[in-house]
Amino acid sequence: RKLLHRVADAIEDHADDIAVLECIDTGQAYRFMAKAAIRAAENFRFFADKCTEARDGLNTPSEEHWNISTRVPIGPVGVITPWNTPFMLSTWKIAPALAAGCTVVHKPAEWSPITAQWLAKLAKDAGIPDGVLNTVHGFGEEAGRALTEHPGIK
Repeated sequence: RKLLHRVADAIEDHADDIAVLECIDTGQAYRFMAKAAIRAAENFRFFADKCTEARDGLNTPSEEHWNISTRVPIGPVGVITPWNTPFMLSTWKIAPALAAGCTVVHKPAEWSPITAQWLAKLAKDAGIPDGVLNTVHGFGEEAGRALTEHPGIK
């Protein structure tokens, strides 16, 4: 949880730079991308705080039904993000995977790759260990297929 909050802090500290890079990558207005950068930090905080609310155990909604839940990381999570607001949308997928204890392989859109590298660097600088958040670049058809069809990726 603390690591995810440190990533959020780093995003907030660099929100202006992220917004400028998003403008370069996507051609969108700064005023929109500045808000999206802050939203990215909020995404990390939201999932950092939500992960402590998950509970293992037995739930009996009725006498005839019962549910058993166990929190176990499912393994490497593949994340493919679109070109529009790529930084913020990537955090909406990456933060919950990290909060659940999973490693991530992130493939950003080939049209907007710059801030994906920034996110990986900010996460590493915040203390996320090497190999936990990984970024791969490539064209959707080839790189996306390799990621989605790999048997080890969830």
